[in-house]
Amino acid sequence: WPPGGPARARGGRAGKSSVSARFDRVFWLGDFNYRVNGNRAIVDKLLAPKEEAEAREAGWASAEECARESLRVLARNDQLGLQMRGGFAFRGFLEGELGFRPTYKFDSKQKDAYDRSEKARIPAWTDRVLFRSRRAQPRDIELHYYASIDELNTSDHRPVLADLSVRYVYDALDEPPESVAEPAVANGSGNKPPHLRRGYSRGGGACVLNDPLPEKAESSGSTKR
Repeated sequence: WPPGGPARARGGRAGKSSVSARFDRVFWLGDFNYRVNGNRAIVDKLLAPKEEAEAREAGWASAEECARESLRVLARNDQLGLQMRGGFAFRGFLEGELGFRPTYKFDSKQKDAYDRSEKARIPAWTDRVLFRSRRAQPRDIELHYYASIDELNTSDHRPVLADLSVRYVYDALDEPPESVAEPAVANGSGNKPPHLRRGYSRGGGACVLNDPLPEKAESSGSTKR
């Protein structure tokens, strides 16, 4: 996914006995509570911002490049990623690149700093969004954006968002519905929006969401494609 490349599959396919294997599209999101292997001192050093001159002196092209590589080092030690790459958890699932700073644990008093309590918890990506398509076709699920929202700092976590497109195919139905009514729009006019016609092919074809909806032929009663 731009700019860091496509999402990568980690681990093998989900087994037939897996609950995930029973569904066409599966999404797991939330606080998974996986941590980063390492100690607080080295993680803090990797996350510490570098001045431009300091980064160049250390051999980096820019401070931004230094920060990106530091995140990659942490991501290679992320426990969830290690489990997925080894095929021990969430087999067959995809995730975008961890191109944002760890989302846990922020200090309760100094909102932009990681945990400064006696426990001094190691910063980690505990909050994740994973996805899987049963057919594993390239465009079934497309990830456009994966990031955290640093501005929402009311918790010791930072929320994570993923912008996804989901491609889904409706199989042909023997008795296609003529139309599906949408709820009325609350605009004070009392007018209802037009009905949405769902198009299906009786000849064994399919209709893809977001494709132009087919029109119904008046003469034969069949569906044009």
